[in-house]
Amino acid sequence: MSRVEWMTFSPARISAAEINNGTSQLYKLTVHCNDNESHRIERQIRSESQQNKLVLVRANTRQLEHSNLVCVTVFIKCAAELRAALVKLVQHLGFEPVVRSIRWEKIERLQQMMLTN
Repeated sequence: MSRVEWMTFSPARISAAEINNGTSQLYKLTVHCNDNESHRIERQIRSESQQNKLVLVRANTRQLEHSNLVCVTVFIKCAAELRAALVKLVQHLGFEPVVRSIRWEKIERLQQMMLTN
């Protein structure tokens, strides 16, 4: 059975100006980790994002079927000059022993507008 928990970390909206001039970009991180460690991974994401001024927009946690793994999906708003901090966050998560896989991708402008409206 799956469990789904939606959490909004910030009421951040991506303005049309930010989308058009490229000053801010939305990224999606997908982390598969051990079920009993998912809260620690979520705390690490929140902590590192806050330290580096990355904006957590939304997160979803769900149990993977027939597995002891959890999928944590996080949407992060990132200014262009802070992209290195996002790369560092992904690297830190990748080095965690409880993380089985991590994937990140840039969300295109149309998808951004749909997510933030």
